[in-house]
Amino acid sequence: MTIEEPAKPRHTIENSDHSLKIIIPFPWSRTRLLLYVAPIVFVLMQMILSARSSSFSPCLGLFLLAALILFGCMLFLGWKGKEIVEIDKSTLVIKRQPYQFRSPKRYSIEHVKELRTLDNPNGAWLGTGTLLFDYGVKTVNFGIGIDEPEARQILVAITQKFPNLGRKITN
Repeated sequence: MTIEEPAKPRHTIENSDHSLKIIIPFPWSRTRLLLYVAPIVFVLMQMILSARSSSFSPCLGLFLLAALILFGCMLFLGWKGKEIVEIDKSTLVIKRQPYQFRSPKRYSIEHVKELRTLDNPNGAWLGTGTLLFDYGVKTVNFGIGIDEPEARQILVAITQKFPNLGRKITN
């Protein structure tokens, strides 16, 4: 009988003199693969069946081609995507790669309060992260798809380098 190996962290941390860079790969599972691949297969089947039909519509063909490209991009993003968090003494930057549909989010360290973890088992599906902080009257999250124990490891690394980020602020 084999003993299950403990899970290894998916994230990597690059620690330099004045900054911290955390790289978190997007979550990937067989279920997610099925949810991305099934529409691609469906669109391909529709394209083949439409092309064989005598009443092929060019508009339908363009729509199916656009859908194929969209789902292909989503598949690639999920497969190769990663979230990069860079922290230095003045800013915290969150960016997502390989596609950056919006510019990286930059936050001033002086307004980042109560960095904490959240047990969020559905975070990967909802697009919310397991690490959170308050920024003014808004809560910002990152760390999509990581489990709470891994989020705690990241939190420890951040608060060791930047102790003021993990401290609770009370008014």
